[in-house]
Amino acid sequence: MLGFRTIAMVLSSLMIALFFGTLGMAGQTGQETFYQGSDGALCVPMGNFTIDPPADIKPLRASVNFPHTRHFIYNCKRCHHKWNGVQPVKTCRTSGCHEQATPTEKPLKDGSYTDTGMKYYKYAYHNQCRGCHQEIRLQKEEMAKSIQTVEHLPEAGPTGCIECHPK
Repeated sequence: MLGFRTIAMVLSSLMIALFFGTLGMAGQTGQETFYQGSDGALCVPMGNFTIDPPADIKPLRASVNFPHTRHFIYNCKRCHHKWNGVQPVKTCRTSGCHEQATPTEKPLKDGSYTDTGMKYYKYAYHNQCRGCHQEIRLQKEEMAKSIQTVEHLPEAGPTGCIECHPK
């Protein structure tokens, strides 16, 4: 049985998604993504996005289909970690974030990506997306061990290559 807090979060997310989804359309200009409604308010983009490497990089795997709307239950800053909550959200490959097009040498230290390694867009995505999905999967396993009867456990996203990059 779902708790009141979980139900409230899901309903709130759906209401926000429906509200913002009616306000406007998304547009891309340079390094910033703008979501502006008819009244000038900042809007949350709905639906799925395709995550591709930079245009000058030949992809080794298929593009990733990212279901943005399914992630509305999380705080926006979980992914948009440099967003101030007011200005338009900048893309991940904006200068100063994850704009590096080639991998760094020795990107890992003690099993984690270094700050320099995180500049490479691919490591940033893998760390953020796979890391979160792995964390949810572990939490789900722990919940399953600790509770005898559970009707619904949170779904963990994909962590395998082909799951994210279908052939």
